[in-house]
Amino acid sequence: MLHPPAGEKRVCDHLYSRLFERRDRPESSPSSRKETKNEACQEIEMGKNGLNKVMLIGNLGRDPEQKFLQNGGSVCTFSLGTNESYTKDGEQKDRTEWHNVVFFGKLAEIAGEYLSKGSNVYVEGSLKTEKWEDRDGNKKQVTKVIGSKLIMLGDRKKKEGREPGDEDDASF
Repeated sequence: MLHPPAGEKRVCDHLYSRLFERRDRPESSPSSRKETKNEACQEIEMGKNGLNKVMLIGNLGRDPEQKFLQNGGSVCTFSLGTNESYTKDGEQKDRTEWHNVVFFGKLAEIAGEYLSKGSNVYVEGSLKTEKWEDRDGNKKQVTKVIGSKLIMLGDRKKKEGREPGDEDDASF
């Protein structure tokens, strides 16, 4: 069970008293109140470190670029477009946001083999911003989604046009 440091314990106690010891709540056993209090403290502890999670559903804007590293690993990058519709001045508008996505390892191999421009996918991962200076001394930055989960939402076909189930088809 997670126990916060002394300073955070006061915060947990305060939140617990405000959230879980209200008079309008039915009485419960002391043990269940203790469990609820510990859950509140765990939520505070998790929030202390922050959360970096991205979930996207969209279409690939270009064919994935796959590279194989010297250590045998694989990296696959592609752009993913997500669409948003909204109304402005009574007129329906559409906007596309583009995301740079990077996968490593087995997911990179799968993405490189099965995805192509226009593929509809669900991507889950975290954001990573890279900063650098170009040759002229201008500061640059790019934010990427480092993928940890990939779900193909459309038909699963290999790039070369072979259907799933062919002898050399990788199962996953």
